[in-house]
Amino acid sequence: MDPSDEDSYFSLFLKSFNIKSVTKELTRIGIKSGRKGDTNVKITKIDHIIYQDDLDPKSQVFGCPYSGHKFLVASFNFSLDTKNEPKNTLWNYSEKNLNSLKNNLLKINFNEKDKFPNFDDKWDFFKDKVIKAIESCCPLKKYKNKEKDFSLWLDEELISAKKYRDYCHHLLMDEKNLAFNDFPESIQDGEICSNSIPEQVEMFNNFFTNVESTSFSTEDESSKYIFEKFKEFKKVNKLKAPWFSFKYFDLKEIDESLSELSNSSSPGYIRIHTKVLKAMPEIFSPILLKLCLELKKIPKDWKIAIVTPLYKNKGDKTKMDNYRAFSSNKIFFKGQHGFRNGFSCQTAIHEFISYINNDLDH
Repeated sequence: MDPSDEDSYFSLFLKSFNIKSVTKELTRIGIKSGRKGDTNVKITKIDHIIYQDDLDPKSQVFGCPYSGHKFLVASFNFSLDTKNEPKNTLWNYSEKNLNSLKNNLLKINFNEKDKFPNFDDKWDFFKDKVIKAIESCCPLKKYKNKEKDFSLWLDEELISAKKYRDYCHHLLMDEKNLAFNDFPESIQDGEICSNSIPEQVEMFNNFFTNVESTSFSTEDESSKYIFEKFKEFKKVNKLKAPWFSFKYFDLKEIDESLSELSNSSSPGYIRIHTKVLKAMPEIFSPILLKLCLELKKIPKDWKIAIVTPLYKNKGDKTKMDNYRAFSSNKIFFKGQHGFRNGFSCQTAIHEFISYINNDLDH
């Protein structure tokens, strides 16, 4: 294990892979007593710290009072090249910027929205003022990509091997029809086929918004069935709620609901992040109360979803029937149950009934 011995296997190993050892001193003292009472002492370089490249490390050996092995310590001077680190550009919702945004919004006279007769125009006025204030007070900031591994041992050879591994995994998933990220060049809906992205977007939009189900029952038959079923449930005391009614929320309840929003929720099409809503409920709660609850309307923006076509992992990828819609517009309520692992129509119904029972108890 002595690198100075050029004929040793260890020396050949170091030379073959262009590796160096920091060990400059002897690190092990071996004492062996013979049968005739003689003592054989052997000192060797058996402990090593190996490295590549011209790092120019410093090493030192310290004696150990209870072992024949000595302590080997080495120090390296590393420098990371962070100039080419990938970065994401996001709005900077720091505490300082949110406070500045809040002061800015408090100066705006939102009552001017009342001069617009149309409900959606009122909302657009309010939203535009908020977004302009966000752009002014919470400027875009570049954040480092945390997924990037800058480990010192992750050299070009290992990075290349990792990329090849990911490529092989990608091929395997593609063979199993699990790689839905690879969008086909052309999409077909019935007899209509297109390889133009704008046309494909419009095709998916029409496909997902015109999903119809067929029923063998008429509307009157369905209403009669529902009425008789509810009557039957009330007779056997399965329907305990004697009536159903709505009640108005007060500002305190709206504030509490806003505080329960997740900071990781996507703003979606509305473009107002939950961090903004939670930081200044005294601004947004009255607006939500006035616009939605008192006028009994919901802005059209809240009905628009950013939809991603999700492959069903079976069938031809060029056929539109083999895709389902996945939307990310749930900023005020996390209610996605369909097409999620561990969720189903049953879990959605169970959650809805739980909300009703919880309100009845209180």
